[in-house]
Amino acid sequence: MNSSKRLARHIIPYSGSIMIAIACTLLIALCEMGYVSMLSDTIDAINVIGKGLPAKISFFAKFAKIANFSGDSAGSDADGLEIQLTDSNDAIEFVTYVALSILAIIVFKGVLSFATTYIISRVGQKLILNLRRELYDKLVHFPLGFFCREARMRYYVARN
Repeated sequence: MNSSKRLARHIIPYSGSIMIAIACTLLIALCEMGYVSMLSDTIDAINVIGKGLPAKISFFAKFAKIANFSGDSAGSDADGLEIQLTDSNDAIEFVTYVALSILAIIVFKGVLSFATTYIISRVGQKLILNLRRELYDKLVHFPLGFFCREARMRYYVARN
């Protein structure tokens, strides 16, 4: 039996946990993309606000264009989330919501990162425990002559 089949035999019982860890990792990547997109859109929005109010700000326009499968962006809803700012209070409220959203994404990403690390560590520990048990069961059932012969060999090797 080759080593990949033997490894697969031990990993298959934990395939559900491994799939959950992979899903968490993919969600972390999506959070990272959303975080970067939100920061770039926020910088663009601050530049628009700096030119004067009232202002119209578009968020997640890049994601909306990617999600639009028709290929025709004219007349479609591929503009993302549009926000209309009329006065400075709206601008302050907007910046507050953006800051809280970024904080929420960071916290969510941290929870997902913890979950991934915990799940993979748990799988690794259980895998090591099962391999140790299997090795112990094999060693317990070896004949006594094997251990006597091995002890003599170790003595001769150590002396020479």
